[in-house]
Amino acid sequence: MRTYCVFYRSFFDAISELPEPNQLELYRAIFELSLNENRIELTGINKTIFTLIEPQIIANIQRFKNGSKEKIKPKGSETEAKPKQDKSETEANKNKNKNKNENKNENKNEKKNFTPPTLLEVTEWFTQQGSTAEAGTKAWQYYTDGDWRDAKGSPVKNWRQKMRGGRWLETKAATESTHRGDYENLNKQTTYIPLDEFNNTLATE
Repeated sequence: MRTYCVFYRSFFDAISELPEPNQLELYRAIFELSLNENRIELTGINKTIFTLIEPQIIANIQRFKNGSKEKIKPKGSETEAKPKQDKSETEANKNKNKNKNENKNENKNEKKNFTPPTLLEVTEWFTQQGSTAEAGTKAWQYYTDGDWRDAKGSPVKNWRQKMRGGRWLETKAATESTHRGDYENLNKQTTYIPLDEFNNTLATE
């Protein structure tokens, strides 16, 4: 039985946006799973947020179990424990230089690659835009499920631009669409034209 667990700042920030009854239910669900490996059935927004938190808790439990296993010392002589790849100093130096160059290239590529935002970054940005944290959670989940690719399969380069252009910021539309397959329908919603009592089109700004 575990006597401690890891609780992340991102968990606290996400839960703090909810009403106190929801917060209490989520805290209980997190600690029940972390300490006792018991799952509590949740509904609504609590279930949505816990679904995003749960994989990290499971990973921490697995790391705890792996660290608790007794380490077995390898048998055999020191000669048998040595790697089989005995190379000359010249070959070793070549490989060392090659690895340095490869690491430099990998670091350059990593800087150019897109870094997905965290759930907290997305929900905060949505609230700053006048939308809701729930809409931000669903937008983040949509792109996470799709490996951060848009509806056409193209990699996302600017997530704010994608979420603004994809009409996720329309609170009603975003909260009604809960699955990745609904995104195309979200972009095809009917545009309503305001009319006066004589069915004449009203001017819009």
